Amino acid sequence: MTYYADLTPYAYDRENWDPEASGLWCGVPLLNVGWLDRGETYPRATAPTGLVDQLNGMPRTHRAQQTRG
Repeated sequence: MTYYADLTPYAYDRENWDPEASGLWCGVPLLNVGWLDRGETYPRATAPTGLVDQLNGMPRTHRAQQTRG
C-alpha cells in the first residue's frame, strides 16, 4: 500500500492534474491525511468530540483532485 505521512503536500497522480491546478483549494494548500501502512508507526489517541462527524461530512464539501480509487 502507498504510504503518505500526515500533512505532507498532496501530489498523487500529479501528472494527470488539470494544467491550471495549483495545489491549492480555495487558497488552502492540499495536504495528505496519511494512509496507514503496517510498516509505519503512527500516534494513537482518542479523537476530539465531533472530529469524526466533521471528517465524514468533508467528502461532500471539500473535493479536490478527486480520483475514482
